[in-house]
Amino acid sequence: MRRKLKKRRKAVLLCFLSLMIVLPANVFANVYVSDNGQVEGTVSTQENEIVADTVMTNPDTNPVVDEETVPIEEEQTGEQPNGGNISPPAPEAPKDEVLPSNEGEQQVPVVQQEDTPIAENQDVKIELNSKADEQTIDLQLDENTDKVPLKRGENAYQSYFSLLAAEGGLSTADLNTVTKEQLVEKLVGDDIEISNVTFNGANHAAGTFSGGAGIIGFTDGIILSNGNIVDVIGPNDDSGVSTANGTGGDEDLHQLVPDFELNDAAVLEFDFIPIHDTLRFRYVFSSEEYNEYVNEGYNDVFGFFVNGQNIALIPDTNLPVSIHNINLDANSQYFINNEIDEPDTEPTLAMNALLAEPLNTQMDGLTVVMTATTTVKIGEVNHIKLAIADASDDSVDSNVFIEAGSFSSIDTKAPIKPEVLEVDDNDQALTGTTEPGATVIVKVGDMEIGNTKADAAGKFTLTIPKQNAGTILEVYARDEAGNTSEPTTLTVVDKTAPAQPTVNKVTDQDTSVSGQAESKAKIEVKVNGFLIASSTAGEDGKFAVLIPKQAGGTTLVITATDAAGNISEAVSVVVTKMNLTITLSQKLPDTATNNFNLLFAGIALVIIGGTRLVFRRRDEK
Repeated sequence: MRRKLKKRRKAVLLCFLSLMIVLPANVFANVYVSDNGQVEGTVSTQENEIVADTVMTNPDTNPVVDEETVPIEEEQTGEQPNGGNISPPAPEAPKDEVLPSNEGEQQVPVVQQEDTPIAENQDVKIELNSKADEQTIDLQLDENTDKVPLKRGENAYQSYFSLLAAEGGLSTADLNTVTKEQLVEKLVGDDIEISNVTFNGANHAAGTFSGGAGIIGFTDGIILSNGNIVDVIGPNDDSGVSTANGTGGDEDLHQLVPDFELNDAAVLEFDFIPIHDTLRFRYVFSSEEYNEYVNEGYNDVFGFFVNGQNIALIPDTNLPVSIHNINLDANSQYFINNEIDEPDTEPTLAMNALLAEPLNTQMDGLTVVMTATTTVKIGEVNHIKLAIADASDDSVDSNVFIEAGSFSSIDTKAPIKPEVLEVDDNDQALTGTTEPGATVIVKVGDMEIGNTKADAAGKFTLTIPKQNAGTILEVYARDEAGNTSEPTTLTVVDKTAPAQPTVNKVTDQDTSVSGQAESKAKIEVKVNGFLIASSTAGEDGKFAVLIPKQAGGTTLVITATDAAGNISEAVSVVVTKMNLTITLSQKLPDTATNNFNLLFAGIALVIIGGTRLVFRRRDEK
């Protein structure tokens, strides 16, 4: 043994009983309510103390404690199953049954103080008086309501050995009270199917706990210990609690610390079938080895082996969680120092944002809440081993707490990208398919513009505001586990036709059609449904389409087509016939000279009156 214990503290609770004053002995009871309403049975202690007891049918009255010591019967040593201290409870124990006992165990008969029969649902108070410590210990029927329905002819309590701390602290119940199957049932979530539960170790090295919210970091769960789980109960008034369980080691744990011989192993194993691909649960490691034995050759070890692989690792490393790898100097962000009674050590309360004073646990140090996670086989049998042991000796204990209900499989697989129908600049809805039940989210940039939930077939339709052509939409699917798909990206299609072009007048002498249209629109000119010419408008929308001369009265049909292929309403323009009249005025027989510009070719010149018309170019004499 590495350290001398200052004192050993034990607290006790009968099943469904509330301990008002801590009894320094391990006490358990087999109390029976007879057919005639009388309480009979025994209360037993593991230590050589003389205990007088009284049963009261009215807890509101002052008890009359028997001043005479009740004689104690010495019992024969009995072999206990599973390395436990007492036998497991029988479902229906006869009223005169005597509990099996270990060496040194003593039993005291329960004596009812009053002759009045106990009625159903009546409060009953059991008072134990420890002569050795001169304390009176009140045990009440129910720790919450002080009431419990009593049925005559049945056991009110059986051979339970439970432990409780002071008010506001941790309470524990070991495998003398609960079964290994109940441990696993408390641990796993609803999405896990379990089977083949086994436990190897001392009964007091595994059990359940409650009251841990402000101490451990979660309210309740299970504990595995290489000592006695009761020793996690605070306050921290002992420099090094130890319990040697006399059990051996474990081969998987030995692989983590191959240089050490292992002792006092507690190993809980079971098979499980998950419905999702990832296993996750939360835990806290605590130890009395902090801080004296960090890197000093002693290293209690624990591991969570899923299908053979240890997943109790420091985040983002392959290092197992241990006092050597998490402490004041190594990975201290995961460490809480609770060893405040050591003169050379100050508590690292800054590392614990929840508390402003020492934690109410006997352990000298512990980790923050850690998460173990790994991938598993969906729908198939997987195996887990939860194990802890002493390394190199059997002194100074460690414990691992695992949160109730946190052992669950989670869905970490993102849905596939949604399939989405085309969206145009006239649409106010978006339609598609995705994973059934997934939430569909539509974003423009960082702004969400709509969301909905897909139905059981994966179909969805959601309302969105009209979007401009060319706007980029990103559509995501998020499943119930919070996994989000890659986005489906689509561009809002332009389905809006350009405005009608504005077209200038066209005559039978023109060789182009000009006007104004949408920027960069394609301008087409048709006659009788046949395309005669086309061109593209400029950035400013102006256009001039070269055409052959058209006879007056010809109808031209002009349209503008945008880049998306949308065609404007057509503009019809009738070609105007050009009429030219030149009038020369002069008295005869004089010769007149008139100057005019003739800009059109192919015009017939008709002379009305006169005898001679001479045309000269300006450069002629």
